Amino acid sequence: MSVAEVLKDAKRLVLERTQSLAERIFKGERPSDEELVAVDPAVLEEMVDLQKSINYANKLANEIAEWEREISALTPEINEIAAKREAMTEEFRRTDAELWVREHALVMQREQLKGLVRNQEKRLRPIWANNADQQRALEQR
Repeated sequence: MSVAEVLKDAKRLVLERTQSLAERIFKGERPSDEELVAVDPAVLEEMVDLQKSINYANKLANEIAEWEREISALTPEINEIAAKREAMTEEFRRTDAELWVREHALVMQREQLKGLVRNQEKRLRPIWANNADQQRALEQR
């Protein structure tokens, strides 16, 4: 066997062991120290980093699932609040319209009363003037 063939077989053996070891680590097993020593440290570091990434991704997936459960639990409350807001907005609109109508009616009544007062003043001015003349005549006597 040539040196190249030995190196090729050694690389193949290391890759097979590394792959087997990686599969066991991903399954949650803890390899023995002897197995870890036989593996290239760079490969082992990559496997550890990959496992950390997988664990972090799983953690994020669980958090997202929990948030989605919380949101789905809040959805009925949100819908109820939205319905109440809609009802309040409609009630406000109706109340606002009703107040405008009442205010407009009061303005019209005020204007009518002003007109009545003016008409009464016009009608009573001659009487008042006559009464004033009579009053002066009485005072002069």
